[in-house]
Amino acid sequence: YISTLSTIIRQCVVEGLSNERNHYIEEFAEDLLYTVDQQLKVDLKLWFAQQVSLRGPIGLKLQLDKDKNFFPTLVDMRWCTWQEGRGRDYEWIADHTIRDSDSLVAEYEKVKGADLSAIPSNTKEIEVEDYWDKEKREIWVQDNLLLHEKNIYGFLPYVIVFPLTGFYISDKGYMQHQCESIFWLNRNLYDEWHRLASILQSMAINLYKPAYTQPKANPNAPADPYPDITGANTPYLPGEIPVPLQKPDLSRTFIQSWNNLSNLLQQGGISEAELGSSALDRPGIWFTQQFTIRNRRMMPRIDAISIMYSLLVQLAIKEIQVAGIKPKLGIKKISYDALSGVKLDDVTIDFKMRIDDKVMDVVRRGEAVSMQGTLPKYDILKDVIHHEDPDGVLNRLYFEQAMAENPIIRYREMSRRLRVLAKSKT
Repeated sequence: YISTLSTIIRQCVVEGLSNERNHYIEEFAEDLLYTVDQQLKVDLKLWFAQQVSLRGPIGLKLQLDKDKNFFPTLVDMRWCTWQEGRGRDYEWIADHTIRDSDSLVAEYEKVKGADLSAIPSNTKEIEVEDYWDKEKREIWVQDNLLLHEKNIYGFLPYVIVFPLTGFYISDKGYMQHQCESIFWLNRNLYDEWHRLASILQSMAINLYKPAYTQPKANPNAPADPYPDITGANTPYLPGEIPVPLQKPDLSRTFIQSWNNLSNLLQQGGISEAELGSSALDRPGIWFTQQFTIRNRRMMPRIDAISIMYSLLVQLAIKEIQVAGIKPKLGIKKISYDALSGVKLDDVTIDFKMRIDDKVMDVVRRGEAVSMQGTLPKYDILKDVIHHEDPDGVLNRLYFEQAMAENPIIRYREMSRRLRVLAKSKT
């Protein structure tokens, strides 16, 4: 699950404004996520893949630091508590972490209003609660208040998303079975699987030293020593040769139990068929079918990651508007100064997620070729091929057509590229 989800290709699709404004926000979204990756020194794709698989819910905190730059913090949802509000809103959120005294002092020694005496000295494991509501933020170190400050945003700078996995039946103890991890269907099978593995080891020893029977005139007489069979020539009296004790029922029962449990584990997890494992020469449609089956199982977690990206971009735009800043984002440090007038109620920001699968890429490209003339090129790029930047592809495509049709444009582009190349030559 994690290896597949971490290789998902995302495509930001913005609708509701002009084509130019939509593309502007799409570029902002990609540059924002690139900047967050660089600041965290963690690939968000991998983090979200791990958390949505092992924890279920996924969370991220996005603040502005003292220099008005985005300051992201990863949230392990196993140690995060909250109070739900109306809709997707929250009354409060508290992020629980384990820190050491040196890192806490280094982080808050220059923060105005921080009481460093609340931090125990020379302590490696300190429980820290970062509490937020719409009016204030409080940081508690164990039972001591380290920092109290006003919430400058007026909202909680968190994004929390819950995948629709598990059972959503509002019975007693229902929360235990919502937003389950990838192990939820097999959770009660693993102990039995380990028990069978232990029995298998015992049966392997039994093959090496099986039980024997030996006829005796006096059954109460002491048994002979265990027969040394391998490579030995042991003399016996007539009728006293040891005979292996056959246990066919036990072996058949074990093999049946092993096969049954193995099938159950594959039904609750990912089977070999869904992984595309096959020693036979299968047609392409077979692999396509297995890819589809696997995607159906992963879809709730893929949707959760998609919503996470979307809400993260919306949160960043809200913080930009509240703080009145023009952040420089992305590898080119582009200044985004046209977001103050964006009304999120008028814009739809979605992320289309596509698993990076070379076989399916070939299938999609064949489908795209067959649809030429029946769909616009933009729709084919966006909906069939699922390209991350269909507008950029069209711009480059039309530019190539212009160069092919107009020699002035072609020679001008050649000249520009040769001038750039010449700067690196002696």
